[in-house]
Amino acid sequence: MPDDMMRRCKVVVVQPEILTQWFTGGDIRRTTCLAGLPEGAAFVQGWYDAREKLFVLLYEHESFPGVPEGKPWPVLRVVFSTLEGVLN
Repeated sequence: MPDDMMRRCKVVVVQPEILTQWFTGGDIRRTTCLAGLPEGAAFVQGWYDAREKLFVLLYEHESFPGVPEGKPWPVLRVVFSTLEGVLN
């Protein structure tokens, strides 16, 4: 398949509970990303998956493998450390 038919994207899945924690007094400044996006990753789009009850964020970066059109995006696992423990 030609490269112009492939995008170098991955998705980051965010549970609503994490956002709720941040939006109800969680201190984002005390959150450290242990594993996440590579430097320079570009946000493409986001959506809510009502069936899975998850927020999905799509990012593009040259280091990601190409994904043919119509195929599912691979998931990039993002891990945070907070005062309460590890979130992923």
